[in-house]
Amino acid sequence: AEMMLKMYAEGEMKVMYAVALHANPKAGQLWKTTTISKFGDYEQKASELWQVSKVEGKQALVENRNSSYGIIIAYLVDTTVTGDEIWKKGNVRKAWVGKKSEAPKEAEVMEVYKPEGGEEAQPPEKNYAETSEAFKDLEIAGRKWSGKKTTMKMNDGSFENTIWTAENGWFSGVLKMDYKMESGTMTQELTRVSSSAKPLLKWDGIKFEEEKKEEKKEGEKEGS
Repeated sequence: AEMMLKMYAEGEMKVMYAVALHANPKAGQLWKTTTISKFGDYEQKASELWQVSKVEGKQALVENRNSSYGIIIAYLVDTTVTGDEIWKKGNVRKAWVGKKSEAPKEAEVMEVYKPEGGEEAQPPEKNYAETSEAFKDLEIAGRKWSGKKTTMKMNDGSFENTIWTAENGWFSGVLKMDYKMESGTMTQELTRVSSSAKPLLKWDGIKFEEEKKEEKKEGEKEGS
């Protein structure tokens, strides 16, 4: 954890420029998943938590904790950027890293990825088959969900995954994912959902709204 914090603080590692976020985020919304990986005789269990810790105007503070890393990454998300635009434009305006209950340190955000050839670039050849179907009243984490189940299989049979996505889920909305590979399997499932989560990091004295005082001053000078 200490090594990762140092690498983020010194800019050796950067925070992702986009995160999936649902419409109308509310402070306290929490979405926790548990992943079990099995490769040969080796089995590993890990959890990941996403939560909305604060909302101010058109910005939401999102905290992410992965049990494998031992640190928390926080994102200041522009909620006006939605849909596929978040991956094209980026929706993370600022980012921080820290340890639970401690004050965070600001981290650098990656540049938005630009595909070679720009938006007109041809997508890679499709080497898989995909099917989807609706599901209803699937009970996970103490609630019933409806949404879409999507299955993708590689043409060569090397990989297959099935994803259940909830219509009204938070963040990515993914309830469950099953992966089957030649080397093993991995299953991720929603294990906790809450509307009353408290911030993980200590945010006293840290402002989230973009400063606009300088813009006003410049306007006043121009008009004088």
